Amino acid sequence: MTKEILVYVEDDNILREVIEDELNEYYDAKVFVNPLEAATFIKENAGSVKVLLTDFVMPELNGLELIKQTKQMSTAIKCILLTGYCKSIGSDDEMDVADLVLEKNILHSIEELVEKIKAL
Repeated sequence: MTKEILVYVEDDNILREVIEDELNEYYDAKVFVNPLEAATFIKENAGSVKVLLTDFVMPELNGLELIKQTKQMSTAIKCILLTGYCKSIGSDDEMDVADLVLEKNILHSIEELVEKIKAL
């Protein structure tokens, strides 16, 4: 069975490596450090990408901006914003662009994350 493509964008090396290994059990995870490179990949593969999982605070382009660009390319892509700063990242109107906003510190397992993605 072919796995769905999930784009994961995270600039924290340790977190990225840990989550990448686990995500690959459930998805064909395409992992990026640079959000601009992720945006290019999504643009070139918009019909195939099913999920965008992105950190909020990143150099060059924050997670909300990446989600806005992604939604302009395809509204079918489920967009999830991961943050450690849930209370202070933006207004509710700004946050509405994401299908789901999750605090990194409350996720207990990749299984929990996968269940939240499937529920979208």
